[in-house]
Amino acid sequence: AGGADALALAPFLRSLMIEPIPRVPRTAVFLMSDTEGTPRAMLHNLKHNMVLHERNVLLTVQFHEVPVMPAEERVRVQELEQELVATREHLQTTIEELETSIEETQALNEELQASNEELQASNEELQSTNEELVTVNEELEHKTNEHSALIEDLENIQNNIDSPLVVVDTNGLIRQGNEAAAKTLGLLHHAPGTPLLITGETSVSARLSARVQRVLAHAKPQDWRAVVNKREYFIRIRPHCGKDGTVRGALLAFHDITELANVNHRLRRSEDRRKNLTARQAGLLDCIPTEGA
Repeated sequence: AGGADALALAPFLRSLMIEPIPRVPRTAVFLMSDTEGTPRAMLHNLKHNMVLHERNVLLTVQFHEVPVMPAEERVRVQELEQELVATREHLQTTIEELETSIEETQALNEELQASNEELQASNEELQSTNEELVTVNEELEHKTNEHSALIEDLENIQNNIDSPLVVVDTNGLIRQGNEAAAKTLGLLHHAPGTPLLITGETSVSARLSARVQRVLAHAKPQDWRAVVNKREYFIRIRPHCGKDGTVRGALLAFHDITELANVNHRLRRSEDRRKNLTARQAGLLDCIPTEGA
């Protein structure tokens, strides 16, 4: 046999395990010059006849430049069938592992598909929730605007009332008031959260704070007349309660009754003069002698 064989023997044998070839009876002997290559005659037979014999002997003859070869070295036989069986078993194991991997991959893919569906459902729920939150936010913004408008209207109403109005918290500290309270009584010269201190009226301020504390403690209104900065006021103190009845503070309304007090004072003086004149007239009448006396 001459020339190097074109196809390596090991890959050829592995290919027989992957794609089995039909076999025919008897034994075929193929000469080969290279123990690592595949005999060309075997390849041609396979190509044209599309079969292999049941047993195939690959024979290689090697010459050694010695007079005599030892008997145990003259013939060497290598069983390729065992290698083929081992290769087949290895391939079978590999195929089974691949099938198992494919099944696991398929199961994982199904789990991923289920997870994807769950994520899709969650995404739809989040989208729906987001739309609801947008709607709620719009409603909240609308309510906030309405609340701001109501507060502004309330402040305008308070500031357009000539009588001083003051709101205190549960500790008796000023929370808010109108412009009349600041201008007339000087109650809001300090920031909210300060005690009730009427400018120039320390004694009146102390007594007013004490009355406010009683209203907060007993949730009962009180009325009080006091002179503040040479003006007489009728002070109405009312508890400010929530819907649950809890006292949240108190409302103080200062009504300037100076003119009314002056009128009442003049009326009393006039009444006193009238009584004096009546008494004097009665005395004079008693002094006049009656007829026939």
